[in-house]
Amino acid sequence: MAIVVLLWWHYAMRREARPAYLRYTENKRWEVSMDQFTYQPAVILDTTVITSAVIFLHYKTDDQSSGTLVIVGDSLSANDFRRLRVRLAIYGRDEAR
Repeated sequence: MAIVVLLWWHYAMRREARPAYLRYTENKRWEVSMDQFTYQPAVILDTTVITSAVIFLHYKTDDQSSGTLVIVGDSLSANDFRRLRVRLAIYGRDEAR
């Protein structure tokens, strides 16, 4: 068991973290990008967790791939984080139903 944990930790530490980009369009759709140029429509899933300090955003794209974004409150300005939380609470999870 210790070997599995050690291998997982080694892999996780060596893996290069890539930023992800999330936007809400004028057509009232969420989109996700891994390169800030090519955006894919995404549906915010009901398993998304929104707290005052962190957002665990679960999404699925049109090609059925899914992902998770962890957005920590201090990674945005306080006003932008509040606006994102409100927008996700109002518009985000309604699409998945």
